[in-house]
Formats: sequence, structure tokens, C-alpha cells
Amino acid sequence: MIRKIISRGWTAPERAALHVAEELDIEAEKTASLAKTDADGILLIACSDADANSIEEGNLPFLSLRMDQDTAFNAARKISTWIVEHRIETLLITGPDVENRRYEAIADVLGAAFRLTITESAMPGALAMFRGDRGELKKVFDIPRTVDEAAKSLIDRLTFQEKTRIANMNDEKLAELRDSLGRYMMNEFRLGVGNMDLIHSCRQISPDQAPVWVILKAVRKKVQSGNFLKVVK
Repeated sequence: MIRKIISRGWTAPERAALHVAEELDIEAEKTASLAKTDADGILLIACSDADANSIEEGNLPFLSLRMDQDTAFNAARKISTWIVEHRIETLLITGPDVENRRYEAIADVLGAAFRLTITESAMPGALAMFRGDRGELKKVFDIPRTVDEAAKSLIDRLTFQEKTRIANMNDEKLAELRDSLGRYMMNEFRLGVGNMDLIHSCRQISPDQAPVWVILKAVRKKVQSGNFLKVVK
């Protein structure tokens, strides 16, 4: 599992690495030199053959990833598989500068790769499942990142009667849903394996309450504002 990201923060891939590390609560270190670090491996994000050969591999595990030759799915999977296979905990990330459009693509791929790595750490064998099912990896990209997104996702899965009942629940009754819907959220929203975007969103609303409870209350608030107030007997 990745515990630390090292980057100079000079180029787009290096800045994206630090940004994603902050989003996922991974320790980040800015370095002035690519040569003198305590990294366990080096990831070079390249856009051409010249870029791919711009750094010597040395004695560390080394992955050169061509963003122009891979889909986001394959790129994220390759990074995560490589990290797991080499048991890399401290990763140095570098690469040449690119335009803003590619910066965003690099950040998305790194975020998905690290989430896959976190998932594999918590559920060994998950990567094997992702290798054969693009739909499963799509879930890594598509999981809710905010309380609002999580609440909408849950509401989409509820029947009209379920929405009505939740709209009429007080806190005591709503708390009874924490076991059933809580397990669903921990699995489907990846709360149990490091969906830090959603966790941070919950903390911004209520730092002292569990994310599951924050989301449940957001669901109740939304259905209450959606004309679901008729009590179903």
C-alpha cells in the first residue's frame, strides 16, 4: 500500500502526484532531487519515447507509463498492479510538463490507481477482479465523492415508499438504518477502503459524526424536500 508520495512538484505529473496525495490523505514530500530520495520505486509518466527514456532506472523498481498509448483503465490498472507486485510504499513520481488537459487526465489516473491499491490492501484479490471487469474499475472512478452525490445515489435506489418512510423518520428511527444502509455505503461507496473525498466531505458538514450518519441525514433532508411527507401505513 502506498504510504508516501515523493515529487519535486515542478511538472504537471509531479504536481498531480502531490495533489492526489493530499486528496487521499497520503503523506507527500517535495524533493529538490530525483536522485537522493528514500523511494521504493519510481513512476515516470511519459508522453513520448524521448520522455520515457529521460530518467535512468537505477536499482529501484521502475515503471514508465505512456499516457498516449494507454486508456485510463489500463494505465490505472498497470500502476496499481506494479505497486502491489513490488510492494512499494514510498513512490517517487516524475514526468515532463504537459498542458492542463493532460494534467487532469494524469490526476484522474493516479487517483484511480491509488484507490485500487488501497482496495487491494484491504481486500486481497481485488485487482484480479478488476483485470477482468472494466465495469468494476468504472465503479472506482464513479463512486460518490461528496455527501450530496452519495445521498443522490442512495435515493436513486430507494422505492417511493422507502423514501416516504425516511422522510417521516426521527433521529432514533433513522439510526436503525445504520446497520443495513451503513454496510451498503461502506462497500459500494468504498468508505471502508479509503474514499477520502467522501470522508472529507462528511467531515466538513459534521466533523464529530460518522460518515454513514452524515449521509443518512442528508438523504432524509433531500426526501423531505421532495414531497415524500405522506406517511405510509
